[in-house]
Amino acid sequence: MGNWIKAQATKIGVEVIPESIDELVDQYGSDLWAIQTDLQSRLGQVGTSAWGKNRAEKPFILFDYVRARNWPALKRHLIASYQRGEAVEMTIGALAAAIRQHVSSPELKLNMTDTLAAVDIILKSGLIEPADATALLSCYLPDGTSTSLSTGQKRVQWEHQWEQLS
Repeated sequence: MGNWIKAQATKIGVEVIPESIDELVDQYGSDLWAIQTDLQSRLGQVGTSAWGKNRAEKPFILFDYVRARNWPALKRHLIASYQRGEAVEMTIGALAAAIRQHVSSPELKLNMTDTLAAVDIILKSGLIEPADATALLSCYLPDGTSTSLSTGQKRVQWEHQWEQLS
């Protein structure tokens, strides 16, 4: 976690000392969004009074979407969470947990887990940007009417999802 905080601080031009890193972890735990916001507020880029306004989403809403098989709402949520600046890696982890808990079809669970793992790996390796990862996730979720992963014209869907992020 310390290396991630140092990297984020360096990226925005804030110098952090080991004590500051410990304070951030003690205060926010693994809430990457809050840590990034705190670092940005130290530069004067973000007012801390607006922090709560951006967090209007119900906690663990991804679990509700997966449980209800509400794939269109899940796609909208993925795009909205990216636009709010939430860490895509955290969204992938939460979605994986929701799939493990609420998808009963072994085939669908395996396919979705494979997709999440692939997107996570290429995102963490730097081969794609967070916007691309979000578009891929949105594209490869099941469609609204079936329990299998989306198939068909992925190129059109990919471009459509990517345009929604821009």
